[in-house]
Amino acid sequence: MSLDNMVEGLVMAAAGLFRAAATGDPPAWQNVESMDADIRAFYEYNSMHMEPWDAPPAIVLTDGRYAVCTLRPQRPAARPLGA
Repeated sequence: MSLDNMVEGLVMAAAGLFRAAATGDPPAWQNVESMDADIRAFYEYNSMHMEPWDAPPAIVLTDGRYAVCTLRPQRPAARPLGA
């Protein structure tokens, strides 16, 4: 399923735009010792429902009211944004 379809499906299932974006493109959270326990629990829980994947270097999405932007420079295999 493409990212836009996945996010749309999660939003239509009442997940909310921000939760859908965080679920669809999680950061590399496993080795971050300083991460808040609630945020770590969110990513641990959602990692059971989503396969890890090599996300694009940047994602911008909107529902007409809010916009969400992510930039993934910490991904080791991330290609340059203009590529």
